[in-house]
Amino acid sequence: MGLIHLASSFVGFVLPGITTYRMLDGRHTQESSDQLLQYWVVLALFLTIESVAFYFLFWFPLYAHFKLGFILWLQSPFTQGAPAIYSKYLDPLFQKKQKDIDAFIQNASTDGVSAIRQLCGTLFEKISTIVVMVMAIVNPSSAPSSQSAAAPIKSESKTSSD
Repeated sequence: MGLIHLASSFVGFVLPGITTYRMLDGRHTQESSDQLLQYWVVLALFLTIESVAFYFLFWFPLYAHFKLGFILWLQSPFTQGAPAIYSKYLDPLFQKKQKDIDAFIQNASTDGVSAIRQLCGTLFEKISTIVVMVMAIVNPSSAPSSQSAAAPIKSESKTSSD
C-alpha cells in the first residue's frame, strides 16, 4: 500500500512539477500550459474533496489504486482528463459562482480568521449531516430518536405461590 501512495505522489506531483518548471522556463506552448494549469486546478479540487472524505474512502478496497489510475487519466495527453473535467464541470461552476468566490477571497484577505471560521463551520455542518445519515443507514438503532425520553422498560417478575 505504501508503494502505491509513493507512486501517486510521484505521478501526481513530481512529474507535473517538472513540467511546470519547464513551462515557467518557457519551454512549452500556450496550449500545453493551459492543460497543465487545468490539471493543477482539478487536482487541487480532487485532493480537497479527498481530504474531507478520506475516512470514508479509506474503507473502499483498492482506493489507492483507483486514485493512481485517476491521476494518470487526468494527466494523459490521450485522454485529456483534466481539460475535460475543467471545461465540462469546473469552468461553468466557477463562472456561475465568480461573485461568491471573489467575495470570499476579499473577505479572506481582509479578515482571514472569520473567513476560515465561516468556511469550516459550513464544512462541519455538511460533514456532520453526512455522518449522521451514514450512521442511520449503517445502524438504524443509532439514529437520533424523535422521542424526548425513552419509555421505561417494564420488567416481569415471577411470584411464587408455594
